Amino acid sequence: MLHNIPVPVLARRQFLAGCVSLPACLPGAADRSQTFRGLRLEYGASAPPAVPPPLSLPEQSGLVVEFRDAPEGPLCALGVRAMLHRKPCLLPIAVWTASDRARRRAREALHLPAYRGKVTGSEGHWSLAVDDRTVFSATVASGASRVGPATQTGPWATFRHQISPDWTADRLIPGDAGLWSLTAEDAEPPVAIDADSVRIGGTLDGWLDRFGAAGPASVAQITLFPQASPRFSRDVEAPALEPIALRNYLGAPPPEVAAADFPSPARARAALGAQRELVRPDILIAYVDCVPTSDSAPALVPPPCTADPSGAVRVMAIRGLRDPSLDEAWLFARCAAEERVAWYAVSHLAQSLRGAEFGREVLGYPTKAGTAHAMLGGNRFLCSVGRAEATLFEAHGTYGGFSTGTSIDEMTVATLRPNTAAPESPPRGEILLQMWYFQGLRRPVSLRSVAASFSPPTRGAASEIWNALGPVRPYYASILDGGVMQRLPARVLAEAGGIDEYYRDRCDGTLPWEETGAAGLSSA
Repeated sequence: MLHNIPVPVLARRQFLAGCVSLPACLPGAADRSQTFRGLRLEYGASAPPAVPPPLSLPEQSGLVVEFRDAPEGPLCALGVRAMLHRKPCLLPIAVWTASDRARRRAREALHLPAYRGKVTGSEGHWSLAVDDRTVFSATVASGASRVGPATQTGPWATFRHQISPDWTADRLIPGDAGLWSLTAEDAEPPVAIDADSVRIGGTLDGWLDRFGAAGPASVAQITLFPQASPRFSRDVEAPALEPIALRNYLGAPPPEVAAADFPSPARARAALGAQRELVRPDILIAYVDCVPTSDSAPALVPPPCTADPSGAVRVMAIRGLRDPSLDEAWLFARCAAEERVAWYAVSHLAQSLRGAEFGREVLGYPTKAGTAHAMLGGNRFLCSVGRAEATLFEAHGTYGGFSTGTSIDEMTVATLRPNTAAPESPPRGEILLQMWYFQGLRRPVSLRSVAASFSPPTRGAASEIWNALGPVRPYYASILDGGVMQRLPARVLAEAGGIDEYYRDRCDGTLPWEETGAAGLSSA
């Protein structure tokens, strides 16, 4: 019989004591011997975004667009000039990078609004492309004259917070909000160049127009080295921080907060609280439950959850019948949580990662890019899961007979998310519980016809947790056609320590909070 030992939820308090500056977390190394080239453009702003206390806007508001080169690849950032303790700083509004590792570090360890974007840069030309569409470019004419020293931006500000997995109640977990400053020193003083010698294209997907940007008023060439020197500033009242906290999930469901409303507190709270559940309509759901035939399966379930002694796992493939972006696959391990049977989410591969940040960062979903196929043909079904052109799992079988009408299934899903507002490094984790409901036309499956297999690792390919499961025997399979999935708000079950090995696979081997050597991410 499955069982577990209840563990009380510990107080979620304090702030991350060890982290890195923005440049250290995004470009890579914190080695002073390395300098990074860049271009900084300053704009006036007639309608700047509001900033929460203790930040304030200066008398002359301005926006900064900055391109930087770095070992892990160039990045582009948009920030608004602000004041902290009567000293200038920069509040990041959006950061774009093509590096998955840098983006995870920024979002999951530092709560910075990092997004996917391809940045290309050279001495004379920089550009940003989002979804293969160039949204901004800056070209410096050859022989552009230098006009003197440029104004430095000061430290970057970042707000640490934990968004409640029950988005219908508190948006932010009380006591987990704070303001930190992230510093990066100029290797050499920035040099201003003639703004008229710079040709600008695009408005950063409308961000500059949105805030009434005029200019650029000034342009500077910069040479930076990253320095890991974070400084805690002060606690912040959660309600004042909500709009800034929600900026990390613009366009994600929920909250569907339009970028034009950034950062309207009323609109952000209304958009988030109005959705009582997450709904995926018009989908085909096929899942197969298996038990390993050997003891090769690794320990998949973190305490205080208790793994099923048989090592049972479930692979669920979902196909969007009208929207291919809904295609996804889940790997669950059967466990006990709070004296009930639950399924711990080990891995989640999604066809499209657009909007996936809310699930990964707020609900603990182990989301990565991958492929999932659930198909019906004649009287046969096929499930296939893959990543990087390698097959991870396949299952097939036959079904027949007639559905007796709409069937309803439910699952208690357990997930793990790190508590990056806590003082420990590496951070402790939180086990979340969430109810999932499914309904659709059930296709009766012939269990004797079902075959399922996990693939061994491919030579030269990155290791995936799927590859470690070995041979399995299917003991149940189900198909819901034309179905709907409903996911309710989650709640924190308990804290969990020692989460690194349970969290590593979802980060492709490199955790957001750990050091990776001279050319990688560094931590203070």
